[in-house]
Amino acid sequence: MLSVLSLLLLLCTFRLNHGACSHYSRLEDGVCADACLKSFVGACPVGLVASEGNLKKKSCKSQGYTEKDGTLSQKAGPCGSITFDLFNKGPKTSIYVYNIYFYKRCTMIE
Repeated sequence: MLSVLSLLLLLCTFRLNHGACSHYSRLEDGVCADACLKSFVGACPVGLVASEGNLKKKSCKSQGYTEKDGTLSQKAGPCGSITFDLFNKGPKTSIYVYNIYFYKRCTMIE
């Protein structure tokens, strides 16, 4: 039989883990991985997972990465797995500077 204290602890853990989430991200090779994590990942506190995984408490969108480019399931040690949404900054656009007098392309700026 569960004691009252054990039951309350279980209930608190359940409530903490089923509330709102916070965005955590990691940038690598021009790709941003973003996951909305609750207070626990499996049985592990999110702070420990973020620290060990080099995750920043920022969304990819807030860092300028807005073009979704798939998902990635990443093992988080004994804590379980995290599914990240992957984002790019979007396609590169080139701006051409034209010589007005000769109507030729002179320079490309990226």
